Amino acid sequence: MAKYNIMMVSLGCSKNRVDAEEMLGLLKQNGHSIVSEPDEADVVIVNTCGFIESAKQESIDEILHYGKLKEQGRIKYIIVTGCLAQRYVNELKTEIPEADAFVGVTAYAKIADAVENLGKNDNIIIRDINEACPLRLPRVTDDNQVYAYLKIAEGCNNRCSYCAIPYIRGRFRSKPADVLVSEAEELVRRGKKEIIVIAQDITRYGQDLGDGVTLMSLLDELSHIDGLEWIRMMYLNPARVSEEFIDFVAANKKILPYFDIPIQHINSEVLRRMHREADSDKIKRVFSYVKEKIPEASLRTTFITGFPGETDEQFAELLEFVRSAHIDNLGVFTYSEEEGTPAASMPDKVPYEIAKRRADKIMALQKKLVASSLRAKRGTLTNVIIEGKNKSGKYYGRSYREAPDIDGIVLVNSDKPLNIGDIVEIKITHTYDYDSEGELI
Repeated sequence: MAKYNIMMVSLGCSKNRVDAEEMLGLLKQNGHSIVSEPDEADVVIVNTCGFIESAKQESIDEILHYGKLKEQGRIKYIIVTGCLAQRYVNELKTEIPEADAFVGVTAYAKIADAVENLGKNDNIIIRDINEACPLRLPRVTDDNQVYAYLKIAEGCNNRCSYCAIPYIRGRFRSKPADVLVSEAEELVRRGKKEIIVIAQDITRYGQDLGDGVTLMSLLDELSHIDGLEWIRMMYLNPARVSEEFIDFVAANKKILPYFDIPIQHINSEVLRRMHREADSDKIKRVFSYVKEKIPEASLRTTFITGFPGETDEQFAELLEFVRSAHIDNLGVFTYSEEEGTPAASMPDKVPYEIAKRRADKIMALQKKLVASSLRAKRGTLTNVIIEGKNKSGKYYGRSYREAPDIDGIVLVNSDKPLNIGDIVEIKITHTYDYDSEGELI
């Protein structure tokens, strides 16, 4: 079997990133070399995202970019994996003949087979979206990063009216707890200090296993791993965030008081048409109890503006919620019509220009609120995990309030050398729009 230099381009969410790392692990196990530059690569894998229209377009643009390199003879083969390959393989095969192979989201454990068959016709490996999760796969992670993602489940059962994920990745399937604990232990042995627990909805974890395991029991097991310092949770569904769960987080010192709770809107009528499980009152109770039980907790959420039928009054209610809810970090998407979803056939479409203007208003308000909130933290102490040095020679990292890639950073002034992975205490001296700076204690 031919051995190739293979480059991975992974787009979209952190869940996609875990798939990419496992594909690279399998390829490395099969004797291929992993490279980071296209000029060194024989094969480029584009791991695509299909969440919203802009993500689809980004994925297609990447494939076409590497198609040009292939035409120039700079690379030999292109493999398309991920969400677009799963859902649109026939269209992609017709429209983008530069691609040599397609591997779906539930078939990525067969990536080595796809590579072995490069150059052959009909090199397509697509499986049923409800197949069991592949387990105990080798995985390539970045040695320079202090964190790693732990994907605890695949698929989604929520069936939000705007979302295509259940049609792409299937029903919710939890991974067994013992497998996840072993995976986390291996990541810690590699030097990871922070594990970020992810899935489409981590609060559903264990419901399909029938053995009594829950998200709380899994987090408790993870917290007993020696050498693991921080556990961060992402993608909590407010419908299943109970006071008991918040109390549990407050009592466990390894679980960061970082609550990533996407809610999408706050108006109950909009939430109903979105097929969201939690109404406005439930969301407000959850957010309020988090801040009551853990005053220093960091709240992150996401919103959608311009959902079909969203009125000026409903948007005003959302804007007022942003102003009053003490949200530490947020993201906003303009509504993207996804074919096959219930929302795609709803009347009263909101023009994109209005949806975009509403999103911009939320982000402008949030920028002011975050800057004000950070200013209030000047003079306080916090722990920071060191992730590197910037071009000006300052150390940088994150506190419990910042998740990688989506939130701000913390600059650390230190007269003594620090190592990547060190967790140090600092006094915050300066704050900016989204970032902070402090002196080593």
